[in-house]
Amino acid sequence: MVVGVSDYFRPDIPKLTKPVNDADTVAKLFSTYNAEVMILKNKEATGESIVSKMMTFFSRSTQYDNVLFFFSGHGYRNGFCPYDYGCAGHSSVSYDDIKKVFRSIQANGRVILADACFSGGLRPKQDPVRNDTAQVQQTAASSVKRKQQVMLFLSSRGYEPSYESPSMTNGYFTTYLKEALQGAADANRNGKVTAAELHEYVSMKLKASLGDRQHSNMWGDFSKGWILARVPVTQTQ
Repeated sequence: MVVGVSDYFRPDIPKLTKPVNDADTVAKLFSTYNAEVMILKNKEATGESIVSKMMTFFSRSTQYDNVLFFFSGHGYRNGFCPYDYGCAGHSSVSYDDIKKVFRSIQANGRVILADACFSGGLRPKQDPVRNDTAQVQQTAASSVKRKQQVMLFLSSRGYEPSYESPSMTNGYFTTYLKEALQGAADANRNGKVTAAELHEYVSMKLKASLGDRQHSNMWGDFSKGWILARVPVTQTQ
């Protein structure tokens, strides 16, 4: 599920230039992996709509599926700002909202990706970081319940903005996320992009472009060897 909000209902909320482009880019990227993609942009992406459609869409998953939620737009320390942020009713999308959905579905792989200011603040202090669990080797035919993996990869720390440039089609984080998942992050040239490789590549690129102004933030309970994309080996040689 991909969400991009560049224009907001309230005129006092600054407009952004890249989130709709970010959403289109990520939707197109994952559609090339034969993933089923739902996309919500601007007026479609109210707080109530995002949460209700996420619940409906992800509830169709099985234990053999991975689900992914991507958001680009304004953020706050515990969530994301939908189109109607600051209005009456369900006008925000908090980490707790997303956790409730994730806890109710069958999918064993659950991922949140976000290109939003302050997105690193999504993690409450009481949530432990466990991203060094052993790789689980099981087949889809296994009768043993597969280990659930949950990963959040966020564009900035809890006190940092997430930058965009007029010269770029996407925000910095989304630009490097796309490059990474298309194979640039495949450091050992084996045709697989793992969680560790994704984090290393995006962090390195942000550092090169923005110095200490923006740092990506990956945490959760997952294997560092979790394969997030497969790319032709010939593209990485």
